[in-house]
This record gives sequence, C-alpha cells and structure tokens, in this order.
Amino acid sequence: MERIEPTMDDFTHTSQPPEVAQGTPIGTSRVRFAVRPPRGQRGTVLRSMLRKGELCVTDEDVALIKSSLKLFQRPIETKRVIPRDQIFDAKTIRKYVYFDIHAPAGIQRVFLIASSGDEAKKILEWLPRQTTPAHEAEQTALSSYSERILALTPITRVTYGLIAINVLVYLAMCAGGVGIMAQNIPMTVRWGTNFGPETLGGGWWRLLTSVFVHFGLVHLMFNMLALFQIGRLAERLYGSGRFLALYLFAGVAGSIVSVLWHPTVNSAGASGAIFGVFGGLLVYVLKFRHELPRSIALQQRISIVVLIAYNLFYGFTHQGIDNGAHLGGLVGGVLLGLTLARPLNEPARAKVALKSALLSSALALVVLGSSTYLLAHIREAYNEELQFTSLENTIAPSLAKAMSEGGALLRVPVHTPGERYAIANKIMQEVVPQWEKLYASFENAPLPNGSPRIALREAILSYIDDNRKMYRVAVIMGNQGREPDAATQAQFRALMSDSVVQVAAVKRLSSPIDGRHP
Repeated sequence: MERIEPTMDDFTHTSQPPEVAQGTPIGTSRVRFAVRPPRGQRGTVLRSMLRKGELCVTDEDVALIKSSLKLFQRPIETKRVIPRDQIFDAKTIRKYVYFDIHAPAGIQRVFLIASSGDEAKKILEWLPRQTTPAHEAEQTALSSYSERILALTPITRVTYGLIAINVLVYLAMCAGGVGIMAQNIPMTVRWGTNFGPETLGGGWWRLLTSVFVHFGLVHLMFNMLALFQIGRLAERLYGSGRFLALYLFAGVAGSIVSVLWHPTVNSAGASGAIFGVFGGLLVYVLKFRHELPRSIALQQRISIVVLIAYNLFYGFTHQGIDNGAHLGGLVGGVLLGLTLARPLNEPARAKVALKSALLSSALALVVLGSSTYLLAHIREAYNEELQFTSLENTIAPSLAKAMSEGGALLRVPVHTPGERYAIANKIMQEVVPQWEKLYASFENAPLPNGSPRIALREAILSYIDDNRKMYRVAVIMGNQGREPDAATQAQFRALMSDSVVQVAAVKRLSSPIDGRHP
C-alpha cells in the first residue's frame, strides 16, 4: 500500500545547498520542525520532525530547510518556501513556535522547537502578525480566562492548607520516631494508616486519616508536588469549599476501594485524593469545554488523560503501589465532580449552587452508605485473614524484645561455673518462654483453607522455632564451658542458618506496604 505524505510534496529536493527565497534577509535560526498535512487529508508528520533544520526568514518568504543523510551519498537538502501572506496565527509557548499556512491545498500547522525561549520570541518577531478572527477570539479568551478564574478564587487557601497539614503530619511522625523514610511501619499504623484489620475492626476514621499519612519523604514530596500543580487550578474552577469536598470525598472513596481490593494491606497517602482531583478536572474541562479557551480545554484534556493512564499503568506494573486507592479516588472525583462543577459565569454559578450542593450531598450519602454494607460484608468474609494480619503487624515489638534480651544475656562475660549457671537459668526462665509464647500465638492463629498466608505462617513458625531451639542449645554450650563439643556447635550453626532462610521467606511472603504515588 502506498504511503501518502502530502507535506513532502511541497518540498524541493536538491543535492546542492538550496538558495533561500528571494527578498531581504531578516533572520536565520537553527530549529527542529514539523509540518502537518491539511486537515482531512491522509498523511503523517514530516519525517524531519525533531530533526535539526533551519528557518530562514526574509521580507518576502519564510523557508524551512532540512538535511537528510544518505548512506555513501552527499547529504540531500530539502526546503519549503512559504510566502509571507500565507502565514497566519503565529504564537509562541516557551521555546515552541506555532503558525498556520493558508495554502490553496488547505491549512497546515507548522511546529517549531527553538533552542531557547528567547530564540522563540525572536522568531515570533520575524514572522508575519496576520491573524484569523478565530485566532483573535481565542487570544481574547485566553487573556480573560486567567482574570476570570483569579477573580473567582483569588487565593487558593485550601490547596495550601492541605499541603501544610500533610507536611505537619509528616514532621510529627518523624518527631515521634517513625523515621524520615518511614522505616518503622508498625508505628505508622498508630498514626492512622488504612490498615485493613484495624480499619475493618472499627477504626473507620482511618479511611480519612490515611489520606494525610505518608510512607517517608519521597512519598510525601511526589504527592505534594502533584497537589500543588493541579490543586490550585481545580480550586479556582470549583471554588474552595467544593474543592475541599471533592478532595476529601475522593480520598475516602480511594481508601474504601483500597480496603475492599486488598483488606489485609497497610496503605496510606494522598494520591487517591489527588486522582480524584484529576477526575474532577477532567469532568470540568469536558462539561464546560465551551466556556474555556479551546487551546486550554484541549491541553488540559490531553495532559490529564495521559497522566492518569501513565500512573495507572505504572501502578499495575510495579509492586507497592495502591491502584485500588487510585481507581477509587478517580471514580469518586469523577462522580462528585459531575454534581459539584458549575459554570465560570458568576450569575450562572450562583443560580445552580443550591441544586448542585444538594445533589452532591445525596451522592456522597449514597456512596458512603452502600460502602458501609460492603465493608461489613468483607470483614465477615476475611475475618480470620484480618486477625492473622493484625497479629503479624503487631508481633515485631515482641520479636525485637525477645532477641534483644536474649542477645544481651549471651554477651555477658562469664568466668566461673556459677556465673554460667546463672546466665543459663535466666535464658531458660526469661527468654525461652517469650519465644514459646510467640510460637503459640502463631500456631493458634486460624486461617481459612487455601489461604495464601498459610505459607507465611509456616515460615514465621519455623523462624520462631529455630530461635527457641538456638537459645536452648546456647544454654547447653554455656554449661559445657569454653570449648563446647563439635556436635552442639554444628547444631547451633544449622539452626542459625535456617533462621536466616526463614527471614528471607517471611519478607518474600509478607504483604507489601502500599505507598500511593500519583
């Protein structure tokens, strides 16, 4: 099948450096460029897109020149000369320059990438300033758009307030001993994470508090940067009070879906709420696209869809990402955004304010009410799993205490048989019973048949059993004096080696700690 590229037909090919169009030179700049085919025609972007080329401007024409390398041949240069009276609607955004060619064959869009923002401004000065009525209307809309939304919400207090609360909670967690990178995971649960056994066990407040808790500095920074970037725009479009309602509802909706998706996992973070803000923004730019400047609406739609798609794809392909919270927050933001969003026009906003508030309240009550039934049902179905996970999460301090006390006793210097007997007696009376208690707690923890956590329980039991046996063997070695027999030493080393294997198995089989990244 023949591939048609209309843009290539307008370029002149030559093996010699082409002469630029006639006229007095105005300027020349090295750029990367592309010329899109006229709307409605088949074709692709010019092959020179994102390749280095040259823009040559005179008082009569504008020439786009590029060079194509051929194997074992001289470079072949191609050019397109555009009369200045065919160039309309030139504009620049940072280092990007755009203009349209109104040729007999149709309208084509030219896209240039300059070396810098200053160079782009210089190129804009060289180009004709002819504009179409549609372009003038768009520019007028753009200039008034910022003023309109600034007038609606001059200061985005809620966005800054939410960021401040998240940062203060993080600092308080660090001061409380959680750690800069949140290494103490059991302690984060006490700060209000969405830990399934605790949440479903009556700690429903965790559905909200988990939105303000983060697993370390990197997690916090990613989320707060995203909130800063999109929160201010969403707050101006929705209004401060409605934006806060959207954010909190999306955060709670994300937490609900998270605990329904994987009820035994510990999750936290603002990204469920942030996905809700993304959803709310997408609803707004679709619902009121005719009130927004066309370029703004198009840019927002594309960027929001790309960000949502990328983050969901990243979450599904990487461990430790709570896509349940992401999807729940996104759906919650879309649903509430449909009822909360109001026009930009102030009289129209005021006219629908009460109706919008009532619909939003009814929607929130229906969603939260139905979620209560689902959460109660899943608690009943996963009751044994939840109890085991709660035990697993709270066992770390007891393990640390048993290991610390046992290790301290083994390091005590002894010189006489009486001292050795006293240490051995302490180990048997104070340390070994701790390991026995830990073993009994996991041995008696029920799990449903076929549960994937049965293997984890077996690994934990093997690790505890290795340790309680090691301390008993250590007592025998201590009673044997400075030179224990080889068989006893070999037994001790075997138990220690197996305990290392079981630790690795426990880490592999344990539930991941989910951090929500936008």
